[in-house]
Amino acid sequence: MLRESRVLWAGAGALALALPLPFAGSDYALFLLVMCANHVLLAVSLNVVYGYLGLIALGHAGFYGIGAYASTALTMGAGLPFVVALAGAALAAALAGLALGVPAIRVRGHYFVLITLGFGEIVRLILLNWKAVTRGSDGIVGIPEPAFGPIAITGKMGHYYLTLAVAALAILAAERLRGSKFGRALVALRGSEMAAATSGVDPAMAKLLGFTFSAAIAGVAGSLYAHFYTFISPEVFTIDISVATFLMVLLGGAGSNAGAALGAVLLTILPEALRFLRQWYLILYGAGIVLVMVFMPDGLVGMARRLRGRGASRAPEGAAA
Repeated sequence: MLRESRVLWAGAGALALALPLPFAGSDYALFLLVMCANHVLLAVSLNVVYGYLGLIALGHAGFYGIGAYASTALTMGAGLPFVVALAGAALAAALAGLALGVPAIRVRGHYFVLITLGFGEIVRLILLNWKAVTRGSDGIVGIPEPAFGPIAITGKMGHYYLTLAVAALAILAAERLRGSKFGRALVALRGSEMAAATSGVDPAMAKLLGFTFSAAIAGVAGSLYAHFYTFISPEVFTIDISVATFLMVLLGGAGSNAGAALGAVLLTILPEALRFLRQWYLILYGAGIVLVMVFMPDGLVGMARRLRGRGASRAPEGAAA
């Protein structure tokens, strides 16, 4: 099973590396690919909270925005290198996640959802009204593109490979986390918090650290978005981003980083592919999401596992015949 998983990841990595080559002359296609990689980062970050811990969080647009504005302030305001700004974005979002996590982890169910939802809206309002720093609804233009010393990342293909590399590192970190003792504690909390506590797991601390780790990844995604788009405004970081990210994880399969990545790619490309339907595309898009939630509650990855399990159970019968 482990070897099969590695082969699948290697195949997916090779496909992701080769994907931009046929679209080298299409700015629109390359733009979509960059946003796919960026949304993979967001989906993987939320998967830690929802997929591992089983907590429905709808405030990741706030961490996304904090990362974008922190990175912009560090490069344009303080003149620091992009690498420092990227780390600063992760730290700023992580600290926000830590501050939010302290009260949020003490509540359950819809109360947790409401707290995270309120957090995302509070961040948006701060970004909108703190004009001395964020320039309000006018936004910030002229954000410098990423550079690593003398090497500048220019062009959409360069941004795609940079975002893809960071997304791959985030997936690797999330996979290592899940396989670690701490990661197993997070998953145990989703199954039964009481049983996990009796096994020596501190539920509050585990949730807090998991939430902080998730926020840091979302902050990194925000930094990469800002330096790719070179323009940010509070209107970008709305609840729509949080809901879309949640749907990505739900569609792909909560608990699976591969599923989160797949859901992110599909829900980034699908709305664009359906735009030719004009006013009908939102209806069909929404209906499709509802059907997936009803008939595939464990997402595409869960459905694939069930189909593979059925095939494996039928194999001995065919062999015996």
